[in-house]
Amino acid sequence: TKLDESSSCGSSDEETLSAVHSRAHLFPVDTGVRRKFDSGWFDGKVVQIHTCDKLWTVKYTDGDVEDLNESQMIIFSSQIYNTK
Repeated sequence: TKLDESSSCGSSDEETLSAVHSRAHLFPVDTGVRRKFDSGWFDGKVVQIHTCDKLWTVKYTDGDVEDLNESQMIIFSSQIYNTK
């Protein structure tokens, strides 16, 4: 898994780090997402997880890349099952 666990988290509190790691594993690398843009629907996959920033880097089939937060991941990962 590509987890960005750099020491720049700013916290050494093990409970906090544990919570961050558990959220990161909700959407592991290769989790599929589908997102609608102005030009249509695009499929992508998680390619990296930034545990300290609580962000998931998604690469779309057209080559575009963006970072999504947990709320966005919940929405867009569920869209993968929506074909409309």
